[in-house]
Amino acid sequence: MLNSLRENEISNREKVWILSLNESENELQVHNDRLFG
Repeated sequence: MLNSLRENEISNREKVWILSLNESENELQVHNDRLFG
């Protein structure tokens, strides 16, 4: 039980991390579009 809870917590953190990574990539893309667009 405890183990599955911990695994769930880790996967949630990974999802959040991946989402924020995607967001910052999108912001970079927008920034580049402004610079070079």
